[in-house]
Amino acid sequence: MRTKGFTLIEVLIALQLIAIVFSFFVIGNRLLVQEWHMGKEVQRQLASERLFLQYLGQDFERASHAMKTSNYLYVYLKDGTSYRYHYKPVEQRLDKGTRNAGGISYLGRITAGVNLTKFSYEVDSFGVSIQYSLGNGPDREMFFRFKAQ
Repeated sequence: MRTKGFTLIEVLIALQLIAIVFSFFVIGNRLLVQEWHMGKEVQRQLASERLFLQYLGQDFERASHAMKTSNYLYVYLKDGTSYRYHYKPVEQRLDKGTRNAGGISYLGRITAGVNLTKFSYEVDSFGVSIQYSLGNGPDREMFFRFKAQ
């Protein structure tokens, strides 16, 4: 004679199935949050790279010429203004703030947020060619032409 209701085994099996489904939900949710955070970091790095290249491009396009020394890149504008760029690898930076910024020294400040792991440049009479890499990304190269000849 069976009464209305569920047996203990039926309730335990139902609870176990609910726990399995819930664990899949929690794991999936955690993965989505991690992907979202990684996407935000990539967007931040790309925005910093765009800003970095924009500053470089503006200076180089307004430049009449540039000069490379062993440690610095001097950019001379037609109006007599000059800018000095300097890059040191992260491990060679002295102060913690500069080391954490991961940028290049530009007008006495750091291009914060640009995690450069490589930065080199070549100067010719037409412009400046830079080679750089961000974080663990691939090497990239850009050429900025002098427009103010």
